[in-house]
Amino acid sequence: MGFGFSFAYAHTTIQVDPYEIEVGWQDEPPVVGILNAITIDIREPGDVEGVSTGITNGFKNWRHLLFQVGPPKY
Repeated sequence: MGFGFSFAYAHTTIQVDPYEIEVGWQDEPPVVGILNAITIDIREPGDVEGVSTGITNGFKNWRHLLFQVGPPKY
């Protein structure tokens, strides 16, 4: 009898022309009870087709709110 493990990777990419936004976890797979961080990568098309360029100050005019899930840590 064999046992297997599968990992759940939680990166999601959406297209908001002309930008490509990828959201995921810094450390994958995420594990309950272990501190982790959300990563947000925003890219725009580069000068060469198929090559994208990261942008700076992607949150300059964004309003954002994140919620901690689970009981507060004191």
